[in-house]
Amino acid sequence: MINFRTHNNWLRYRVDSIIKRNHSELFEPKWRTNRKVFFNYLFHRERWWLILLLVSFVFVYSISIFDELRIVKLSIDNAKLIIDQRTANVAAIISMTIAVVGFLIANLAVKEPQAYRLLFQYSYLYPITYFILSTICCLIFVSTFKDIINEDDYVNLVVAGSWLVLFVLVFIGYLFSRIILFTNSQKIHELLVKELENEAKESLKRGLIEYYGRNEYETFMNQQGAEKYNPLSEWTAQSYNT
Repeated sequence: MINFRTHNNWLRYRVDSIIKRNHSELFEPKWRTNRKVFFNYLFHRERWWLILLLVSFVFVYSISIFDELRIVKLSIDNAKLIIDQRTANVAAIISMTIAVVGFLIANLAVKEPQAYRLLFQYSYLYPITYFILSTICCLIFVSTFKDIINEDDYVNLVVAGSWLVLFVLVFIGYLFSRIILFTNSQKIHELLVKELENEAKESLKRGLIEYYGRNEYETFMNQQGAEKYNPLSEWTAQSYNT
């Protein structure tokens, strides 16, 4: 969790500083923590809309990129033919991918809920699936409006779609390589141990935050001359007066 209250007057900042100073082994480098937070947000299973926006932005922005670089030159007739082929290719790739992924998941070495959760986490199944579906949406869009879009822009969009298909193949290969690891029980055991270690560290951090936070709060209140409230003594005094 990122702490934005970076001032010594904030109790949380003071507590975090004490914990990092006394228990540095519980913390990773800041750049690694920030990277993990960023990718956890980006690759969350509910961030399909973000993947779609990113792919759409890159797809549309490619009009100006390929127009300036002129990497690939295609005629408008070849571009219209290619876009339909690319859409059919991606559709066939998805059907085969679903079949292979389903087979690999059915043959996991450890069929436990925790193992399935690690599978989706370490294989990046959700963001890769969202990327493939976003690519198909872009290709279908170009194929549908091929008679409306400007010819030069259309050719650039077709080239961009072809590059996206190449990335689809790379991501699918990565997905297969990660899922295959889960057919090895030893690998699953190593990931489970690592996950338990991370959870233990986070639990210890929460305990230390509570411990040092209470100490820092009591120290601060004592420095300000505040007295600790004791409801039992007040009740005893009221009983004595009556």
